[in-house]
Amino acid sequence: EEEEAMAALMAKAVATQSARIDLRLSQLDQLCAAVRSQRSSLEHDRHVLFAERLSLERRKIIATEQLKAQFQAKQQQQQQQPEPPQHEPPNMVAITLAPSPAVKAEEAPDVKMHEAHNGSGQ
Repeated sequence: EEEEAMAALMAKAVATQSARIDLRLSQLDQLCAAVRSQRSSLEHDRHVLFAERLSLERRKIIATEQLKAQFQAKQQQQQQQPEPPQHEPPNMVAITLAPSPAVKAEEAPDVKMHEAHNGSGQ
């Protein structure tokens, strides 16, 4: 009888250990599934990030090319337009001073200043 009791206890201990191992394996399977899911999500996010960076780089290149083209077109346009002639400054400058409100119109002097390059005064 004692041997039967020992065998029953041993079987119960083995069954308990087996159940604990099965539970741990189940938890490990769940953990592996969660890791695979996160890995898949990270891989997807990595592909999305790569595509966004590639798109940004392409847009940057296109914008740079457009700016270069605009700059070159502006330079060509400026080169094709004749330069405006350089005008000599006028020989005379006339300035008329308006009378102040306190001075009567007939008393206000009409002052004109004429200046020529030769300094003749007219």
